[in-house]
Amino acid sequence: MPLRDRVQAMTEKQPGWYMTEPAKQEDDLLDAKEDVLDKIKSFMAGAQKGIYDDARDFLATQDANLAYVDPNAPAMIRAVLDDPDCFKGTAIQSLKSDLLSLKEKVDLHVLDERKAVTTAIDDVRKKIALTDEFKALSTDNQARIQSRIDSHAEGLDRITGIAVLRDRANGVRRTLMPEILGEIAHLTRPIEPAPDTPGSGMSDVPPPPALTLPEYVNASDVKVPYIQPYIGSEADLDLYLEKLKKTLLVELRAGKKVIV
Repeated sequence: MPLRDRVQAMTEKQPGWYMTEPAKQEDDLLDAKEDVLDKIKSFMAGAQKGIYDDARDFLATQDANLAYVDPNAPAMIRAVLDDPDCFKGTAIQSLKSDLLSLKEKVDLHVLDERKAVTTAIDDVRKKIALTDEFKALSTDNQARIQSRIDSHAEGLDRITGIAVLRDRANGVRRTLMPEILGEIAHLTRPIEPAPDTPGSGMSDVPPPPALTLPEYVNASDVKVPYIQPYIGSEADLDLYLEKLKKTLLVELRAGKKVIV
């Protein structure tokens, strides 16, 4: 009989019962104490309790990250923590080494994702610096653009979620370049002349056409109408490149600039 059930069965008895009956169960009670109660007390007072708490806290804070690092790890850890007999044997002690390995994997994965964000930002910075539009800016406006790009790296070292970091890297690749190019186009836009005032004698002169800012599109967002699932030959490649060229020409002739 489990110790809990045994103790429960000994509650709410008549006072006289406790004078005679417990002695009859002495051996069983002592065995249960040594096998359960003493081991639980030792577990709670020893290093295994710290490992148990560490594993529980790790799951609470890193469960989402583990989906990218080792999807099977959360179930494995929970199986040990949820085992009612986890205080016995070496299960918790064995969990310690697995936990250390998982922590290292998560930390390295987070570092890789941070590097991916930094690489994406650096790529935008380098490409922007090569454009004629950026080179035409004043020194102050160039610094303003560089500061705008650098702002996307702020607080990066405090982000520990792999999904959040991956989303930021994708956002930089997809939206930062067109946003920056659009801002540069706005800064380099010629100043439109003020409208004529009544009595200026220029009322019969038609106004100049409104200046429009260029539109940018990511090459990755341009859909090429190629129905084959893959390119498997030189002929396939020629066909794909022909369709890609026609697709990009449509964008260019519509006045758009394609970001590569």
